[in-house]
Amino acid sequence: MPHIFGVDVSHWQGVINWDKMKSKGVQFALIKATEGTTYKDDQFERNVAESIRVGIPWGAYHFHLPALSATGQVDNFLGSLSGKKVSCRAWGDFETSSNLTPDVVSQRSLDFLAGVHKVERAGEYTSPGYSNSWFMQAGKPDLRHAIYPQWLANYTTASYPMLTNIGQIPIIWQYTSKGDGYSYGADSQYIDLNWWMGSDEEFQDFIGAAVEPPVVEPPIEPPTITFTSLDKAHLDHLWADHVAKYPPTMKPQ
Repeated sequence: MPHIFGVDVSHWQGVINWDKMKSKGVQFALIKATEGTTYKDDQFERNVAESIRVGIPWGAYHFHLPALSATGQVDNFLGSLSGKKVSCRAWGDFETSSNLTPDVVSQRSLDFLAGVHKVERAGEYTSPGYSNSWFMQAGKPDLRHAIYPQWLANYTTASYPMLTNIGQIPIIWQYTSKGDGYSYGADSQYIDLNWWMGSDEEFQDFIGAAVEPPVVEPPIEPPTITFTSLDKAHLDHLWADHVAKYPPTMKPQ
């Protein structure tokens, strides 16, 4: 069973109490940064600073609008991440409908992910229903999960291997939108809760945990040899003794 617990947040949760996050065992947080080509979440900077303060690894996500320029959305998203050390990937959030065709929506989402992935490790957030409707054409399986990790929302199952019929088990499962008690005050907003579905070792890579470099022993230096006048005298004596025993006209037997 999954045991690594995370949340995702945006301005919709208001001012979040990150000390409560830590006390409730949150081990990673995915934070909304941007939407479309211009919008920036007004809680993003605070949420990032607070997650760092309490020691919760964080990633960021962008709410993708398929009708707008993929390039403009990449620029908006990456601009918000500039100068920050993102540990838990940079995610495209794909969940909005459009009057575009599925082929166009699918391609624009891939263009967005590819643009982000040039700078930050990218991942994809969606739901099985959205993926089946917009990312699978003519019955062909959606193979984007072979490139980008999947963060899938599914609130209707308690058995994570049955989350999706699109061909993969997600690396992150958003299992409810009804997490409570993470913000300040009695009117705190619900929050999305997630389970990490990979191994502990994969999680360490996911959060960008520092890997201790291998211990490399320095090369063994040859000993320093000092050749003194006494050494020369000793060698001269040995040579003279050798010549006396074996004159140049003789060969040693």
